[in-house]
Amino acid sequence: MPTEKRKKISYRLDFAYDGTQFAGWQRQADAKLRSVQECLEEYFCRLTGEEAVDIRVAGRTDAGVHAVGQVGRIRLCQPLMHRQITRVNNLCVWAITEVPSNFHPSFGSKSRSYVYMIDASALDSLFLQELPGKGNPDSVKQDALSHLVERVNELLEPLVGQDLDYFAFSYGRVKTETTLCCLSHTCARIVQKCNDKDRAIAIELTGNRFLRRMVRILVATAIQYALFPESSDETLLSLIELRDRSKTAPPAPAAGLVFIGADC
Repeated sequence: MPTEKRKKISYRLDFAYDGTQFAGWQRQADAKLRSVQECLEEYFCRLTGEEAVDIRVAGRTDAGVHAVGQVGRIRLCQPLMHRQITRVNNLCVWAITEVPSNFHPSFGSKSRSYVYMIDASALDSLFLQELPGKGNPDSVKQDALSHLVERVNELLEPLVGQDLDYFAFSYGRVKTETTLCCLSHTCARIVQKCNDKDRAIAIELTGNRFLRRMVRILVATAIQYALFPESSDETLLSLIELRDRSKTAPPAPAAGLVFIGADC
């Protein structure tokens, strides 16, 4: 008689990683380029003794992009006994939870959240000099940053709550059925860097889905137009309607982007 096939056990993985040392989430054809997926799957193979495992995630990050609340799913033949916090290379699995077999972090995610961090010192001083501000240099810089953040918020606010076609804010060949996305939250604010007197601008974005490099292109374009006084609050909406990638900015550097988490 044929042996009955045992049903696999599904686990949710909550983990974080420093993307600096990785070539993105997805396995790469070039074996020299280490991916987060490869590193994590190899770890669980060693831990469980299984020949191969497949981990699906809520957000497939690009090379250099970080994550603090990535959500994954792994299916194993045997119960996973070792569930304590796991650190491997620049990666930390901080929670492992058994979930129903139909749990899927990508298809089942209602929303995903990112934050893009920009060092205040990285902004061109010539641009900052053109922005409002009076008094000593520190006061001028603070006023300039406050004004820039205010303009970014004014540009992003009209996008919230609408199903919009973000083709112009995407990169490469579109592999999804639609380029419609809906942002439910946008917020730019000035934050204090940890263990540092310097400040940074944090731009938060939450949406039901994001296209490839969409966050980085949207952030770069918002900053670009926020620096020009003549730009209207409807500028980003107008670019969306044009569906012309040549009208949007090149993507902001990957190092500033952090995947915060997913509602799944």
